[in-house]
Amino acid sequence: MSTDREAIAQRITSELHRETGQFGSTLAAALGLPKKEVNSVLYDDKRFIRSAHTKPKWYLAGQEVEAVPDDEGGSAPRPAMSSRTEILETFDADDDFGQPDPERMAHFVINQPEERIPYVAPQPDPSNPLGLYQWQQEALAAWHANNDQGIIDAVTGAGKTRLAIAAISEQFAAGGVSVILVPGIVLLHQWVDIIHQLVPGARVGRVGDGMDDNLDRYDILVAVLASARNRVFFLAPDTSGLLVADECHRAASDKNQDALDPRFKKRLGLSATHERMDDAHQTVLLPYFHKVVFSLGYPRAIRDGVITNVRVAFVGVDFTEEELATYHDLMNKLRSARRKLIREWGCRPKPFSLFLDDVLRLMRNGPARGGILANNWMSMWRQKKDLLAETPAKLNAIKAFIPVFEDADRSLVFTQSIASATTLCEVLEDREVAVKMHHSEISTSERAEIMDGFSDGSISVLVTVQTLEEGVDVPDADLAVIVASSKQRRQMIQRMGRIMRRKADGRDARFLLLYVKGTDEDPVMGAHEMFIDELLEVAREANLFELDDIEGLRSFLDPHRV
Repeated sequence: MSTDREAIAQRITSELHRETGQFGSTLAAALGLPKKEVNSVLYDDKRFIRSAHTKPKWYLAGQEVEAVPDDEGGSAPRPAMSSRTEILETFDADDDFGQPDPERMAHFVINQPEERIPYVAPQPDPSNPLGLYQWQQEALAAWHANNDQGIIDAVTGAGKTRLAIAAISEQFAAGGVSVILVPGIVLLHQWVDIIHQLVPGARVGRVGDGMDDNLDRYDILVAVLASARNRVFFLAPDTSGLLVADECHRAASDKNQDALDPRFKKRLGLSATHERMDDAHQTVLLPYFHKVVFSLGYPRAIRDGVITNVRVAFVGVDFTEEELATYHDLMNKLRSARRKLIREWGCRPKPFSLFLDDVLRLMRNGPARGGILANNWMSMWRQKKDLLAETPAKLNAIKAFIPVFEDADRSLVFTQSIASATTLCEVLEDREVAVKMHHSEISTSERAEIMDGFSDGSISVLVTVQTLEEGVDVPDADLAVIVASSKQRRQMIQRMGRIMRRKADGRDARFLLLYVKGTDEDPVMGAHEMFIDELLEVAREANLFELDDIEGLRSFLDPHRV
């Protein structure tokens, strides 16, 4: 950015510190500058984010963004980093990274593949009409033993929904009512469909996506969190109420927790991992649901044949000298800014959630100098993530992976930004791969059409920015490629779960993690260590590959390999 543009950016920053959420025309008038000149800076500079209104309001990255009237998110774009929770879900908690560790490198290589564990379908049992797996029966019994309250953590794809349907079916048979809280519109309709299939005779209503039903006319309601938090459901006196929170960690945010109605004495929380980086699982979820009554991890889920086996490949690429210099410069500036924020502006260093609270406080209400420093730190972090996600080395790797995509049934590609997703799609389209993007700026109806195409095979690759990581039922994909990794364990587990649903033909799921060597996404240097260790614990095979060994990689990832 030129000096003049930087000066304008600094003036905009100061103005947004004074009053958040301003129109571009208002900012231009306040600064005495042409609107076109101000808009040019607003749209190009990542320090500024906009609301999803038709006429957007502008904010500093990290400030609370005013929601559009469509309270389910709808088709409107979501500004990046729009809330503290969203930042916590995506930020790396530490800007440092380690040194190459030969012992750790050896840890990634599993030379002897473990035996594939065959799937054995549950046998028909008149006392088990829903065909629950053994783990589901145990979890339901543990929930009942805790007075019909508790959280059940189970890996994605293991069957949490069917377990909840069993509890809902029992509640309906006993004359009680149920409310199911879901994160978004897609899950709203998925839940309604499966309840109609498995709970015959129940009257099922909806709250969200333009509908506002209530329990005076329905036995079961499925409600989007953003709608449920703003209303009180009718619950007749002496009527037993069951509240089910799907992806219950989402119900612990500052606003969503209002949907956790204390009048419902039966409470069931479902999640792949209920813990939150802001510790709201301790302050909100556990006080409401009382405790975690059952957990199902990958080892047992694979052993029981509930989810499929997995193979893992790691492929490293190199930055150019210029990119590496830029990366190290950003890392040094991030460390320096972090130290100043702690020493000079009182930001608490640990845990990261408290440091982030203090950074956001400075950005919103702090002195101008402190706010500018905090905003610069956040901007540099985003630049670092974009640099890692959008390096040409990863694009070249994706080109080299074309044979791997061709071998797969269907593939998911996870990346950092819509810009990165767009570029990846263009690369794959140029090589005649049937590919589409799936992200927050695509309307709900378009996403549904894309998922239909992915389900029927007319689309073979989906490139996604977070929207498929949770709360969406993805048809059978058997390959996941991680272009931009995350240190957030939940995000990586959700990505893993998208491909580990059991396959009809028993083939393995394959997980390909692409990283830049010598950076904080390099697993050999300790990146996302907890997740990697968990993944390797259950992998049948895992290995590191160089990009020039595509045939070796392709053989390793062969879906029919035994």
